[in-house]
Amino acid sequence: MSYLASILTEKLMKNSLIDFNVKENYDYAIQVYLEQIIGFSILLTVSMLCGFLGETIAFIVFFTYVRRYSGGFHVRSFHGCVFCSVVTYIVYVNYLYSFLLRNMRINMIIVAISAFVILLVGAVNHPNMHWSICEYNISRNCARVVAVIEVSCIVLLLILEVSYSYILFMSFGLTLSAIMLLLAKLLRQEAIMYEEKG
Repeated sequence: MSYLASILTEKLMKNSLIDFNVKENYDYAIQVYLEQIIGFSILLTVSMLCGFLGETIAFIVFFTYVRRYSGGFHVRSFHGCVFCSVVTYIVYVNYLYSFLLRNMRINMIIVAISAFVILLVGAVNHPNMHWSICEYNISRNCARVVAVIEVSCIVLLLILEVSYSYILFMSFGLTLSAIMLLLAKLLRQEAIMYEEKG
């Protein structure tokens, strides 16, 4: 991914679309986008095989919107991330999903606990992010707002008696975000924050 991102950045530079001074930033950003596209494509392929394509799209939306602001645990390599994501998904679909489908109250308790974790922790400044204190505070507040919106959506869909299948996958997105936050805290996967100058 890094090599492919570098090639794409070189092409942008040759066409005078970006400046040499920002090459590293573009390398990293393009690499992240490529990894996300490939990772989500693999997950969506697995979801089609499992018969949960629509539900998985709902899961991805709920997971990524919180994760974008909250940060959390990251596996060291892209391959490790894809492997862990697919294994987690398969375990959820094959074991947890059917149990929670029969026990929606337990699912809602898990959602409440997950929301509490996100509201309490907010965000984790991962070493790849290197947020300043100001950026961290903004991300933490955004993560909390998104968590409240997502819980409200889940509760509203429950009241409207929307398919439990979708509600469960949305809940899983929120819960997984909370788990990633806790893992990052427990494993001390955090960067030191700094004050912005100026």
